Amino acid sequence: MTDSRKIIVDGHMESGPATAVLPTFEFALTNPEVEITLLGVCQELPTYIEANRLRLPPNVQLEQAEFGIGMHEVPQVGMKNRKSTLAGIVRAVAQDLAHVCVSGGNTGVFIGNLNRQIGIEDGIGRLPPLATFVPAFANQAGRDVTLMLDVGVSEGPNTESLVAMARLGEEYYHLLYPGTDPEIRLLNVGIESWKGGPERKEAYRLLMAERPYQFMGNIEGNQILDGFTDIVITDGVAGNVCLKSLEGGTGAMGREMRHSAMQMPLWRKLLYKKSGQPVVNSFKKLVDPRLFGGAAILGLKGGMKAVKVHGGASQDAFYGGLVLAYRWALTKGL
Repeated sequence: MTDSRKIIVDGHMESGPATAVLPTFEFALTNPEVEITLLGVCQELPTYIEANRLRLPPNVQLEQAEFGIGMHEVPQVGMKNRKSTLAGIVRAVAQDLAHVCVSGGNTGVFIGNLNRQIGIEDGIGRLPPLATFVPAFANQAGRDVTLMLDVGVSEGPNTESLVAMARLGEEYYHLLYPGTDPEIRLLNVGIESWKGGPERKEAYRLLMAERPYQFMGNIEGNQILDGFTDIVITDGVAGNVCLKSLEGGTGAMGREMRHSAMQMPLWRKLLYKKSGQPVVNSFKKLVDPRLFGGAAILGLKGGMKAVKVHGGASQDAFYGGLVLAYRWALTKGL
């Protein structure tokens, strides 16, 4: 590959082509140095682009696959289709035709193709972890974000994978924030070392022995948004539930703030516009999906890179996944 960064994007989204096409075009125009391949199903993307009179950016190339995998497709079935967009974007990375692939499609089929075509490093477990950043609100340490992993792939706690995630998380954090010395904590039902199941207790013991200056012990779910640590490690089930709870909580908070403002009498609305709106704008910035739109899939062999965007992502969130993919593609390692 040349020195320019190459990103291949799965253009098949169940919500329709706009979710992937519009943010990809915007990102390409904002970052003309990036080469982007947008892989769609047959004539789906050209038809959409022509119907909406969109202009193809000069650094975007359209390619076609024969099939798209639905979000509810059973992974074992979807994996059999080697002519899908998911199989195609992974193949491009495996063959060194792109630095990173991005998809908002079926997670199980995406991970399965990565496992089959690229492989997972030894010592991580059967499935690679997904790592995503969540916002950190006002805190004494001055943190803006916290890295969480795994947030959706592993099926339950496993001591070996929890310990491996600490290493992967640290390496990934260093790539995006060079020169830092991140603190690591283990998500648990309490901060005490004796809390949790046997897998978490053993992981706590091993991490404390192997990383005494980085591992700071356990963390509870209600401390994550406080920027209590740099990295939170957990199994995929607990991580996914926790992440969606955080997303739902911040979303509900934003909706309630808007609803309350609409119910105010006129004089209060005027006062709110002057004094309260800046607070709301600051909150929106903290939970901006363009900053927290994707999850990196870590632990692939050869330092290969893949980014997963939520299947129900908005265009802003998809754009955030592209930002993460490009930022990660600029680094060397992991």
